[in-house]
Amino acid sequence: MSSSELRRRLTLKAEEARVADLTEKLTGLSIIGFIPNEVLPEWVPRVWQSLLQIGSVPEARLAGGVKGEQVDAWYLRFLGDAGVRDQFYVRTGMENFPWVSVRITGSHWVTSLREGVGNDLCLVSGDRRVMVVFFEEEWEYVAFRSECGLNSKRED
Repeated sequence: MSSSELRRRLTLKAEEARVADLTEKLTGLSIIGFIPNEVLPEWVPRVWQSLLQIGSVPEARLAGGVKGEQVDAWYLRFLGDAGVRDQFYVRTGMENFPWVSVRITGSHWVTSLREGVGNDLCLVSGDRRVMVVFFEEEWEYVAFRSECGLNSKRED
């Protein structure tokens, strides 16, 4: 067995365990399934890469040091304003299971998503037209929105 094949198998095994853990941690959300990158529009990875650049300007900011429920409320408000509701896709950061499709079924789902995936979140709306990205920076949280691959600005 080649080293690349061994690495692939080890990664798959570790990610299968992470999928099981994530499935248990996500409360208030029903998991529809884990999906490959190809299911989402071609603009999604392009926009994701552009947001990783140092010069990206966020649409919204939240000061660090606020309580968890304030962060959750800010995430919820930004997602609602962007049109990400009910059913959406979440980037997992895994190689073999890069996205999970979920449906909101209860309360406190933002908390479970932040605890299960992390504060750095990338979500794509169920209709695949809007992407929202949150990053936890050193002193603040920042949020970005893109509609069909075009950055959009909103007034706060």
